[in-house]
Amino acid sequence: MNTKTPRSSEAEGRLTRRKQAKREALFAEAAQQLNDRGAGSVVLSEIGAAVGLSRNALYYYVADRTDLVFQSYVRSCELTASDLEAAARQGAAIPAITAFVEATMAFDRPPAAVLCDVDALDDERRAEIHALQARNTDALRALFRLGVEEGVFRPHDDEVAAQSLAGMMSWILLTPGWTNRPDLPEGRAIAVRTICSMVFDGMAADGQTLSPRPIDINALLSRPFDAFDRRQSGEIKMQQLAAAASRLFNRKGIDGVSLDEVGLEVGATKSVIYHYFKDKTDLVAYCYRRSLDLHETIQTTCHGLPDASAADRIATLIDLSCQAQIGPLSPLMMQAGFLNLPEADRTETAARITGFRKIWVGLCESGVAAGDCRNMDAVYSGVAATGLFSWLPKWRRADHRLSPTALSTELVSLVMLGLRRRE
Repeated sequence: MNTKTPRSSEAEGRLTRRKQAKREALFAEAAQQLNDRGAGSVVLSEIGAAVGLSRNALYYYVADRTDLVFQSYVRSCELTASDLEAAARQGAAIPAITAFVEATMAFDRPPAAVLCDVDALDDERRAEIHALQARNTDALRALFRLGVEEGVFRPHDDEVAAQSLAGMMSWILLTPGWTNRPDLPEGRAIAVRTICSMVFDGMAADGQTLSPRPIDINALLSRPFDAFDRRQSGEIKMQQLAAAASRLFNRKGIDGVSLDEVGLEVGATKSVIYHYFKDKTDLVAYCYRRSLDLHETIQTTCHGLPDASAADRIATLIDLSCQAQIGPLSPLMMQAGFLNLPEADRTETAARITGFRKIWVGLCESGVAAGDCRNMDAVYSGVAATGLFSWLPKWRRADHRLSPTALSTELVSLVMLGLRRRE
């Protein structure tokens, strides 16, 4: 027998709605802090205070910080699944993929946690998130296959296309926190148009053929070694430690990696690491500087290629950047946790990124002027292209079915020529 009066049912409904609204506010704030600071640096009490929850009230929603991170990632996967289901109802590939990008990048959408630090979770929770990710990736791959079936897309590797799109969107969503650039509605709208233009039509103008220069990244960065130069020997050991650490950070997130794991990767003890670096923060900062040095060499090389079109320079830059991520160099890419670095390191990194952006914009503008590149927003195309190769360690494993050369070629073809069939 139902003994509840209409008035008590109405009151319970209001209470339920308030709790649901508070839960949404909690996980929106958690997502923003995860994207800014990484899974290991969020403070439960700070997140609760930001949304007006006492410590006791906070535990109504989450058991602890790890549970907060896990639930935030589940929420992100569920939002993506919902977006993909809605997009699929468009019935055709290009409208569906466009709708998915628009939903994910919508400015008025509450923040969702980018899945950068999944490996910071325990085995059981990590496996659950990976399963949810795989489900969403499969759904997105189906949209790219649909485009081939419809005859609007050329044959391509749908896994590479789906993962590349995820990387492009993730990096654009994370970039404002790293570079102190304002995140505005008009910027999101430009980002959507830029991503869709790159994926569907590519950066190269119609009728343009690509001839990226066959440069080996390892040969480009090699230099003579003097075994009797103690300073150089020390620098090489620091580079080896940084490469190993960056490889782990890129795959597992900064907070998902300990110094013990870094040492194990290269067969060194923790004391050896402390001989060269004060602590983990010092190691991360060095990894970022090393990454910026590598990228500077790549950009300078591509910008100075003789008798090369702007499109070929851009294609070569992307190819070399992919080679760097796929190979043993493993430059540390920007990711959640960057804001935990000392202010001086953040300022230096932001300044150098601004310099790289100017070179990229110059390449794009010269390509448009010469007629070999499409006219699209150069800043957002640069961030999207960075996401293309930066996301590689998050999904590609060493035993991937595509060789490094084949994968790099597929990525360059995707971003430069797009997927739409050209007559």
